Amino acid sequence: PLWYPKAITFADRDMAGYEPLALFVDIYNRVYVVDGSTGHIRVWNNGESQPTTSFAANLSYCWSLFVTLTEDVYFDQGGHGLVARWARNSTTSLPVLNIGESC
Repeated sequence: PLWYPKAITFADRDMAGYEPLALFVDIYNRVYVVDGSTGHIRVWNNGESQPTTSFAANLSYCWSLFVTLTEDVYFDQGGHGLVARWARNSTTSLPVLNIGESC
């Protein structure tokens, strides 16, 4: 297949991990990737070639991720029916929704 000629590769498996499970791009073109092999969420600021932030969220099977305008990160807990929130400048995440099924 042909690649888009103006596309930019911003990360390889050494930076995004061997199992990147979820990806989100916010309105500031920051890229958030869940590394399933380490459970970390890695963040690249627009134009950066290295992650500017990485935090351990213990995510082994996170399939979705959303970031708010206030930079709070919401993610599913890998088939446990839970959604958690990692608030900006926080050191841990807190569950915010339990639906009792995989989400």
